[in-house]
Amino acid sequence: MSEAPVVVTAVMHFTGAIDAEIRAALDRLVAAVRAEDGCLEYAAHVRRDAPDAGEVLMIERWRDAAALDVHGTSPHLLAFRKSLAGRIAAPSDVIRWRGLD
Repeated sequence: MSEAPVVVTAVMHFTGAIDAEIRAALDRLVAAVRAEDGCLEYAAHVRRDAPDAGEVLMIERWRDAAALDVHGTSPHLLAFRKSLAGRIAAPSDVIRWRGLD
């Protein structure tokens, strides 16, 4: 029996609005993550009601928990965090989800 896909929501908290520097870093990150083995979906979203709030919601779907675990230590994710270290206001709020069925 194969493991069910893992869905993740992660809210990233940045200082100030989502500007060109953050958008460029997110674009690079999204492109790299989508190429990872086991990544089924990886998309960044900003709030409609408060686009300048400095928050980005990542919606992710992974083949299994093992693929997600590898993602957590990927060089491009670590480089993203390092490149924006001075802009990160708080740790991301990360939740792993599973389907009801």
